Amino acid sequence: MMNRYSSGTGAQAAIFLAATLCVSSLCGAAEWSAQPSVRLERAHDDNPLLTVQPHSAVNTSILAPKVDLGLTSDIWQVTGSAEAVQNRYSGGGDLDSDERRFSLGTSYRTERSGWRLNGTSSKNSALSYVGSDAGVVDTQKIYDTRSISPSVSWNMNELTQLILSQSYSSVSYVDGKDANLNDYSERSTSVQIKNNLNPSDTAFFTAGYDVSHVPALNPSSGYLSFLSRSVSYQAGFTRAFSETESATFSAGRRMTASETDQYQFGGPLTCQTPFVPLPCRVETARGKSSSAVFNAILDKQFETTHVKVSFGRAFDPSALGGQVQTDSQNIALNQQFSSRLAGNFSFDNYGYKSDTDALAASVDRHLYIVQPGLSWMWTPELSTGLTYQYMHVKRSSEDKEAISNSAHLSLIYQWPKMSISR
Repeated sequence: MMNRYSSGTGAQAAIFLAATLCVSSLCGAAEWSAQPSVRLERAHDDNPLLTVQPHSAVNTSILAPKVDLGLTSDIWQVTGSAEAVQNRYSGGGDLDSDERRFSLGTSYRTERSGWRLNGTSSKNSALSYVGSDAGVVDTQKIYDTRSISPSVSWNMNELTQLILSQSYSSVSYVDGKDANLNDYSERSTSVQIKNNLNPSDTAFFTAGYDVSHVPALNPSSGYLSFLSRSVSYQAGFTRAFSETESATFSAGRRMTASETDQYQFGGPLTCQTPFVPLPCRVETARGKSSSAVFNAILDKQFETTHVKVSFGRAFDPSALGGQVQTDSQNIALNQQFSSRLAGNFSFDNYGYKSDTDALAASVDRHLYIVQPGLSWMWTPELSTGLTYQYMHVKRSSEDKEAISNSAHLSLIYQWPKMSISR
């Protein structure tokens, strides 16, 4: 029998709906919309933990109800979603998880200015393999993420726009210390200027400041905390070759100063070692690094095919206690074979490398994912999906690579969209 979702999920859903109601009270005349859906999925995976150790294949049953909400008025727009995902693995045990995801976004626009506020809250399984710590450990862990990102834009004239953005995000693990996974947070501020050179070309320049903090590393590793401050800038352009084809490229540089508090033997403190207590002291190791950052996207819509190719380099905090450089290359294709049958293919290649001295050996790895799939629409509300996924990871701390093959069969029912005007 499937377990009931936690009370925390219901509480967050109530807060989510209350926030939407509060925003709507400021909108005056508005149109509400809601669209619930549910996904049932059955999967088979021969290596769900992406481990090089001996392992067994598992079958997974997934139940995922979801609701998308919308609110539109003359000056406001609100969008939101709430989803709960129940994962049950054959044999039960430590792999079972209950995930939840909430998002809420609002936007307000006048003739010359605009305002946005987006927020998310989610409880995730490490087996989803996303983010800067994807595939870093071969164990199941649950973690909570929260983010909020306000932004303001102002049209300085008919051709130039100024955008001010801020964001805050945090990640916290449940019992993460036994896998050397630590809670961390990140704050960033950016300023962007965009200029329309002509109807087809747009140039932009972005400057940013970022602070990431891991407040409490695992003392047994000798590290206590990590703090980094980064300044970055990028210049780029977007060209619309036609109504169905566009390209964006940007490049720049990022400079980071980091501080790592760590134990050193000898001093007024007492540190507990695996054998006996020893005198110690806390010292701060400071470092500096600099690297190029870049991003490129090519988007093309054919008559029945959509193609998107991207590559880039980004820097993100890691739960292992440092900053990670991520080089990525991604290809996504979607093909509409008929009014009912569609196909998709994606290839995602990631290279992760530590940008700091702390715990560098356990961070570096290479991960790529190949995923083809087909979907069949029985009715406008009911559809079926079949997906195969191949995952490959090579961690620098291991001699062998870990490989996973999985097949997923899903059934999705989406109720007709409901709208109410008031």
